Amino acid sequence: MKHENPILVALSHGLKSDLFPPVGTGAAVLAIGFDGDVDDSLFPAAITTMVQYWAGPAARLRALGYAVRGDVPADATFDRVIVHTPKQMDEMQYLLAAGWRVLSTGGDLIAVAANDAGGARLGPVLRDAGLDISESSKAKCRIVRVIKNDVDVPRDWLAHGDFRVHPDTGMTTCPGLFSWDRVDAGSALLCDHLPADLSGVGADFGCGYGFLSRAVLDRCARVTCLHGLDADSRAVAAAGANMQSDGPRFCGHHVDIPSGSGLTGLDFIVMNPPFHTGARESHDLGRAFIARAHDALRKNGTLVMVANAHLGYEADLMRLFSAVNKLYEGGVFKIYQCVK
Repeated sequence: MKHENPILVALSHGLKSDLFPPVGTGAAVLAIGFDGDVDDSLFPAAITTMVQYWAGPAARLRALGYAVRGDVPADATFDRVIVHTPKQMDEMQYLLAAGWRVLSTGGDLIAVAANDAGGARLGPVLRDAGLDISESSKAKCRIVRVIKNDVDVPRDWLAHGDFRVHPDTGMTTCPGLFSWDRVDAGSALLCDHLPADLSGVGADFGCGYGFLSRAVLDRCARVTCLHGLDADSRAVAAAGANMQSDGPRFCGHHVDIPSGSGLTGLDFIVMNPPFHTGARESHDLGRAFIARAHDALRKNGTLVMVANAHLGYEADLMRLFSAVNKLYEGGVFKIYQCVK
């Protein structure tokens, strides 16, 4: 099958060029970080378990017949582990170590990434860890293969994926989450302009580890329940930890919001919607968040959102909402308060 996805082009090249052989029908394969753009020639569904944190890709993989997990299993062994590694170094090292841990002796770990998304350093990272690698490149991606023997990856790599309390925010977070090691400027600005009269049942669309949710629950005493929605299962877990003291006032949901939030009749929604799909800027993603927010609100319900000024969401907001008020405009941000 001909692929257009550069990652799959690179893997197909690795298979055809004998960088790594096909796996046998009785083998067990673990694939980490791949979305629904895969096929049976590279990832035989009958023998492949997928690890995918993100709700949308996980749903697409299940529809293709794959077994999908939300984490790397610690209680299984695999003959091959294939990792589409992320750019962030701590997350990359964690996923490589987690894959290495469940790999059988004599099995192979295959790592692949675009050159401009961490692929160029895959080889050096693994060589510096004392591993004997073979590697190749195709479609501006790097593919590295390591056969497991008695050499282990550095022990601290596994800990790089752990949840930890960030010293600046005091909140639970982990590498790989949006703005995991800092306060996002847009979210901080929205916190400064939160309407004090938010009340009833609301939601934080794209809640991340819960920075904005925490502010809503702390500052708006009349909020009885806040739903935190995020596509990344790790973010939902972190937000739940950060709101643990609030009991039933907070409820986390692992949801692909553009596909539907599953909520209706809300009194308010707050959000700092994403506008990137991978490394590519996507205005459509923010527009989908706005549309789903409109769907989830009751009549006269309120949306409060921050967005980068250049994204030009005004037309979408004016089309969907009966009233649109600009609470703030300055620098690269705009904050809107909209009534359905």
